[in-house]
Amino acid sequence: MATYTELYNYRTDSRYPEWAGKVEFAISVSANQIADDPLSTEGKDQWAVGALQDPAGQRPGFEQFILAENRAASMDQIFQATDQQIQDNVDKAVQALVPDTASTSTQ
Repeated sequence: MATYTELYNYRTDSRYPEWAGKVEFAISVSANQIADDPLSTEGKDQWAVGALQDPAGQRPGFEQFILAENRAASMDQIFQATDQQIQDNVDKAVQALVPDTASTSTQ
């Protein structure tokens, strides 16, 4: 089990860049699936457009979700996750974090 200190400092691990790249690509895959889904909600569609344009900008929140979701795992297990395990975590994060209704901004 990773300690909270290890989880907090995950970006200093030498394995981080490769793992982060996998998370970022998994975000693109999730966004692409939503964009292709004719039954997707307006909020998820809005998120998908933004995520496809800037998956790196979305990555930090998804990393935090994955780390919290897998807090009982060791850092070795987290960084050695398969592509499918990472994709499953990102898909779960989309369901938890992305609203179904579109956000409106007032300026």
